[in-house]
Amino acid sequence: MATSYAHEFSAMRRAAHAATVVIEKHLADGFKHGFKADHTFVTVADEAAEDAIKKALKKECPEYGYLGEERGAEGPQNARFIIDPIDGTGNFIRDLPSYGPMIGLEIDGEVVAGVLRFTQQRDTYWASKGGGAFHAFDADIGGGRPTTPQRLHVSKASKLSESFFSFDGLFKKWPKHADTFDVFNRACLNSRFYSCLTSQAFVASGRIDFALIPYWQPWDFAAARILVEEAGGRFTNQHGQATIFGKTNYASDYTKPHYADWIIASNGRVHDDVLELLNANLPENFKK
Repeated sequence: MATSYAHEFSAMRRAAHAATVVIEKHLADGFKHGFKADHTFVTVADEAAEDAIKKALKKECPEYGYLGEERGAEGPQNARFIIDPIDGTGNFIRDLPSYGPMIGLEIDGEVVAGVLRFTQQRDTYWASKGGGAFHAFDADIGGGRPTTPQRLHVSKASKLSESFFSFDGLFKKWPKHADTFDVFNRACLNSRFYSCLTSQAFVASGRIDFALIPYWQPWDFAAARILVEEAGGRFTNQHGQATIFGKTNYASDYTKPHYADWIIASNGRVHDDVLELLNANLPENFKK
């Protein structure tokens, strides 16, 4: 690692593994699910996985604080782990394979390391500030797949017309998201619908060229932003600002369609074109 956070980084990877154990137990034992105010899913596994992550991190890094999707803020916030215990909870509920924990380490407002782990595939993605982005499968299930770290690089697509993209939107709740999707679906070569975990890993590894995500929270991208950037990509809101924080963060009212904040993660080459097309097709009062 190019930073001085090697100990914390290793602890994050072990914490992600601890979450995997808890998630798989709940999957095997069965569980119930409910809905949050923003109409996204939540299960007891989400809460248990966050507790497992925090327990593992507290053992090795007791001086840090936390910001978690399920349990909120705890401890010092100038040096903290930002946790999404199960990104892709809807996939988890349906036993679709694309879900898992994401953990970012933020120091004085800057994320310096991130870990993302696909639970079923045992596929871990990680990045550190100035140290590059990588992924590897667990050695015990390699099966011919790379078990030693593989460096990640974004794709080389330079035009929207040749781009694969991912879109994340609640069309039933906010129908106008479908209008935005339609604009990009007509402009690009191919489209997919992935969760934050999957879309960011796929942008970083060059499998897709960009991803569009509205209404996010810091835990959705603390680990993902550094992964994309260290793989050579670009990560901004619709104003071109490189940030994981926006106007809708911590909003309690999800009954209104929040167009004020979007995240664009890309290979960098198509980023400006994505920004231009997105902003040209957002309602005027949502561009500010």
